[in-house]
Amino acid sequence: MTGIEPATSSATNWRSNQLSYTRHLRELSTAMAGIRQDLIAHFV
Repeated sequence: MTGIEPATSSATNWRSNQLSYTRHLRELSTAMAGIRQDLIAHFV
């Protein structure tokens, strides 16, 4: 449809995606740090 604003703006969608992406990256890096520590402890 033309001339009608979507319920959420593309800027809102972009911001939501950025927050989600950032949160997932943080969780992933935390998990990787934990795995690294486990490996280091195992081999030391």
